[in-house]
This record gives sequence, C-alpha cells and structure tokens, in this order.
Amino acid sequence: MLALGAVAWSVCAEPLQLRIEREPDARLARLPGKTPAFGAADKVTGTFEERIVLEGRARLRQGPTSVAGERIEYVQSIDTLSAEGAVRVVRGGQVVEGPRLQLQVEAQIGAMEDASFVLPAFGGSGSAQRIEFDGPGRLRLLGAMFTTCRPDQPDWMLVSEKVVLDEHEEWGKAESASVRFGGLSIPAIPSVSFPLSEKRRSGWLPPSFGATTRTGFELSAPYYLNLAPERDLTLYPRISLLQGVSLGAWGRYLDHSYRGDTKLEFNPKDLRTGDLRYQWSSLHRFQDWSGWSGQWDLRGVSDDQYLVDYGRTILGASVRSLPRVISASRAVDLPWLGIASLTLLSASYQNVLDARVSPPYELLPRVSLQWNRFGEESPQLGGAYLDAAALGEVTRFRRPLVASLEGLRSVVQPSAQATWRRPWGYLSPGAALHLSDYRFVESDALKQSSLPTEVIAGQGVQRAVPRFSLDSGLFLQRERTAEALGQTFEQTLEPRLYYLYVPYRDQRKLPIYDTAVADLSYAQLFADNRFIGNDRIADANQLTLALTTRFLQTGSGREILRLAGAFRQHITPPRLQIAGQPLAGDPRSDLVVAASGQPAAAWRFDAGVQVGLSTYELTRLTLGGRFQPDESRLLNGSIRFIANQVGQIDASWRWPISGGWSVLGRTNYSFQKSILDPVSLRLIESRPGFIEVLLGAERREDCWALRAVAQRYVTGPDLFNTAIFVQLELNGLGSLGNNPFDILRRNIPGYLRTRERMPDSPFFAYE
Repeated sequence: MLALGAVAWSVCAEPLQLRIEREPDARLARLPGKTPAFGAADKVTGTFEERIVLEGRARLRQGPTSVAGERIEYVQSIDTLSAEGAVRVVRGGQVVEGPRLQLQVEAQIGAMEDASFVLPAFGGSGSAQRIEFDGPGRLRLLGAMFTTCRPDQPDWMLVSEKVVLDEHEEWGKAESASVRFGGLSIPAIPSVSFPLSEKRRSGWLPPSFGATTRTGFELSAPYYLNLAPERDLTLYPRISLLQGVSLGAWGRYLDHSYRGDTKLEFNPKDLRTGDLRYQWSSLHRFQDWSGWSGQWDLRGVSDDQYLVDYGRTILGASVRSLPRVISASRAVDLPWLGIASLTLLSASYQNVLDARVSPPYELLPRVSLQWNRFGEESPQLGGAYLDAAALGEVTRFRRPLVASLEGLRSVVQPSAQATWRRPWGYLSPGAALHLSDYRFVESDALKQSSLPTEVIAGQGVQRAVPRFSLDSGLFLQRERTAEALGQTFEQTLEPRLYYLYVPYRDQRKLPIYDTAVADLSYAQLFADNRFIGNDRIADANQLTLALTTRFLQTGSGREILRLAGAFRQHITPPRLQIAGQPLAGDPRSDLVVAASGQPAAAWRFDAGVQVGLSTYELTRLTLGGRFQPDESRLLNGSIRFIANQVGQIDASWRWPISGGWSVLGRTNYSFQKSILDPVSLRLIESRPGFIEVLLGAERREDCWALRAVAQRYVTGPDLFNTAIFVQLELNGLGSLGNNPFDILRRNIPGYLRTRERMPDSPFFAYE
C-alpha cells in the first residue's frame, strides 16, 4: 500500500499520535491545511509530488472521498483525478458508480457519464446520463431518474431533465419533472422541490383533493412558509365545487415558555348562500411568566351552519358551543404552611344551532384559591399522615338568555384527612365542610323564578353541608405458578371498605349553574359527591365494599388480568336529585363488576357491568376487546349500554387481504329504541341506526402507500355528511390527495402507520 501523505512525516517537529476512532467522523476532513491522500493498487507508478498512476484494483481516499476503479491517475500538484473501469465514488455516504470520472478531489468538482447513484441517508437511488459534482454535498443530475424504492423493484420513478441535490440545505429540486407510477405517468411540471430530510423549508406542499356531500369535489394547494426556526405559516387556498373559493391560514409558534397556533378560514362569497363565511381559532399556552402559567382557547364562526357545512369530521360538525376561555394560575410554596395556588378564569361561548336555546352559563370571571398541606408521619397521631386543604372560589355567572337567573356564587370548603399507612394496608378518616353563598342579580328572571319569597326578597341564599368519610384497605400478595403455561405470576388481593356520610340539605332553592350528574363508574363509587360541580352537594349514608385481584407476570410486571367487584349499600336512600336528570344507580344498592387485562400480547379486553339489586335491572354495560397480533392486523369491538340513554355497538378493523392490500373500517350503530327525555323524564321514541360508518382500503409497499376512505356520519336529525379521502404517498417525494390518517386513528383505536423501510446507515459505504 502507498500512503501519499507520508511526505508530511519528514517535516513534523514531533511525531504524529495515531488514535482509533470508533466510527467515522466528518470533522477529521476539515482539519487545517491540505488533506493527505492515501492509495493502494496492484501497480503504482509516478512520483509523490507530481503524477501518480494506480492500476489494477486501484483505490484512493482523501478526506471523506474515496475512489475505486481499474485505473486511477492523480496529479497532486493540481489535485486532479481521472479514473476509468467500473469507477465507484463514495463521499459522505453517497455512492456514485459509472465507467469513467473526472474530479478535483479537494474541491469535489467533476463529472461522471452514464452513472448510477445511491443516497443512503435519504433512502433514495437512481441513474443519470451525466452526474456533475458541484462542490461538497452538492450533485447535479442531468437526464435523471430517481426513486426511494428498492433498486430492483422501482414502483415509482421521478424522471427529470435536471435534478439538483444539496445535502447541506437538505433539499432537492427537479426541473421538467414527471412521476411514473405503476405504468402511469403524471404530466410533467416545470419545477418541483422535495426535502432530503425533516428540515423545514418554504415552498409548495403537495396538493390535496377530496369530496364531501356538503362541499362537492374540492382541491387545495398549500404553501408553506418557514418564517423562523420557531415559527411557520401555512397558506391553503381551496376550490370547492359547491362552495367556491376559500383561503385558509395556519400559523404556529414555539418558545421555551409559550407555544400556540392561530387558524383562519374564510370564503368571501359562498356559492350556496352568497355570504361571507369564516372560521377562526387561537390556542396559546404559556408557563413561567413571572411564576404564572395558563392558556387561552378562542374560537368563532360566521354563522350557525358553518361547522356543519365546512366540517370534515363528526367531531367538528357536532360542536355547538365554541369556547372563548382564558385562564392563568400561579402556585406559591409557603414554608411550613404548604402550597397555595391562585387561578383566574374567564369563559364565554359562541352558541350555534340548538345550543342557542339552552346555552351553558358563562364564567365572567372565576377566581379560585386552593391551599394544600401534605403532612409527614406524626408520632403524636400514632404514625399517621395528616393532610389539610381548603378551597375558596368566587364565580360570576352570566347567561345570554332573558329568562336566565344570573348571580355570584362564593364557595369555601376546608377539609382534613388522616392516613395510617403500612405495607399491608391503610386506614384514612376524613372530614370536610362545604359553605356556599349565592347573590342574585336583580332582574325579571329572579322575580318570576320558583325560588322562595324570602330568597327573592333578599336576593341571596346560603348553604352549609358537612361531610365525613372513612376509607380503609388491605394489600395482600402471593406467588402462583401456572404449570400448564410454565409461567409464574404474582397475584394481589386488595379488599377495600369505604363509608360516606353527608346529611341531607334541601337545595331546591339554589340555582344550577355548572352542575350535572356524574357518570357512575367503578371509581365514582368512592367519590364524595355524585354530582360534578358545586351547585348540588349530594346527601349520602352509604357503605361500599370492594374487592380487587390482579395477576402480574413475574419479571415483566405486565398485568395479565384484573378483576374487581364493588357492592354499594345505601343505608339511607339518597333524596337529592336534579330535576330533569335521572338518578345514577339504584336507590338501594348497586353491584359493579369490572374486568380488564392482556392475557396474551395480541389480546386486550375491558368489561364492566352495573346492576341495581333492588330492581334487578341492568343499569349499564360496557364490553370491549382488541386483537392486534401485529401492526398490520387489528380488530376492535365494543358494546356500550346505559339504561334509557345509550345503546351502541362499535366495531373497527384493519386487516390484510391479498396483494399487499388491507381493508379498513368502522361502524357505530345505535340500537336504542327509547331514551329518557331530560325535561319531562318520560321515555320518548328513538330511531335505531348507524351513527358513523367508515370503509376504506390501504396498500403500503416499501416506498409508497395508497389509501382510499369513505366516511358517512350524522350531522343532525335525519342529516348526514359523506366524505371521500384518497391519498397516494410517495416516500421522500410527498403525497397527493387528502391525508386520512387522523380520521383513521380516531375511528380505529390502535391504528398506526406501518413501518417504512429504514434508510441505510450513512456510514454503510465508508471506505
């Protein structure tokens, strides 16, 4: 072997120190001075200072560039290299091969005819009539074909008269380019840009298109603006066959102490209505602004029908109250006293459609002060931990209806809880006092209300409700062996006894601003109030006995099975109830049984049943399961039933069939024939039918994917919207059509994109 850089040894004052690098380091190629060159061949002729000829399995390397061929001629004085005979050039992981090469090694300027290339960091390859090396990290391809598919199976090709690849800018640009896919050819476009990495850059994004029954066929051509490393803006003009031309803008920003985004969509003249129609939203979150953290969420639309007409999902079309919420909070650690946090909140809404008739109350504003002190183990209390807390809250309620009872509600709630905890169990008594004061705004609504005369005259009313609870539980554990499976498990047994006492207070003279019945669940059995909110404090004299057992796989800790059962006995039947809302659970006793687990890697299930023992009626039922042996096969199924309220069967799937195709789908069917009217508390007829149906197909290969999805969902009584999404995704180049990924992920729990072929290591061709 011949080392062309060996001349440097004779002029060094001190010998060079060699070291072993664990992996190649590009910084070594940027050392000051001329980079030494190293070569090897069967035959070497010439002189070091002038012309060197390497023949027969010739190789030469200088810095990050390596050249191999049958014959290499290198003139060191002018740093010029020529090679021929199966020439292979490797630089920075790029591989270029062809019959002959002319190259200035240090400057990396040269050309190769009839060449092929591989870009491992990008996962792409191709060929060109001529490849020009235009400096470090920059290639110019003339008469080029490029793909990210496997070289032996290029399902798609980008064909272009000229392609420029700049690895420093991490961007590519093709002129007079067309795409060939599956025997089809997309007409040539003058210029197209594409990324060589995840680095953001301004430019046109791939166009998207789709169709819905509300918009008809629509086409959008988004333009992306990379304003700064922490800010960007996307403009997306859209043409709709039924709605006309609209423009959207979406700006995002990010900083260490705040982040957010703002959207605006407007149509200057809707083809159906002839009016200006728009939608806007602003979401901002901040933290540590002089100790304050918070957010705002502001949204608005031009008219009641906008979300129904322009929405593309059932979630977007079903919104009836658009929030305009601003909140801020700050916590202070008080030495020896605990932690105090102050929260300021303002919430109003733009109500559309049926929400205009019964809008939610607005909070203008709400001021909350929360104090918590977590105690340490106290010898005076026999080793117990004494925790104390207090809540103070003042809220001004306003409602945009003439007949609404507006006012000011003040709440003070101190509480204390002592806990004796040991490795085998715990005992925790607690007490609290709820104090509230209502001050009403003088209005016709107050005078015409059903409140007592003394309340109307005094424009206020007070309430005081104490609460006592006792919670206790044991933790038992043992090891079990399943001989049939040859596995060892840890089984736990966790009995729990919970008692709650809250005396009854007549609260019919109090308004209902922000309170509703809590959905009964296993966790709700141990809650101190069966209502959500502060307008109603439920009476209770009840005892709950629960038993939970878990099976954990030894070593991994995976929960294979969890079984839980809870029996709640009302010693005194609950009396307090919100008019128009049914009582959650049985007035005497309830039995709740729940089970969940993952018995095998591919199987998961979750089930829950609630039965009223005095009436022997099924109150609610939830059954759900998932089978997912790998990322391409997925089955979900569930049944949800709440007596006289909800009855739904939900199924979703993703399953491969043949030829690389997979079928996708989801059906949500309501079988409820009658529901409880919240006003009259009478059963009214309900029509069974499909709430949402989604059907589609997907095919993914190593370098492309094709998805087609049709979705139909309810937007109102006897009203439906149907949307169609088609997307062709070419890895590394972009995609055409509307991206249905978010819709598939929401409708098919567990849905993920299948893994793409990983690009080769940038050091796979290091020589």
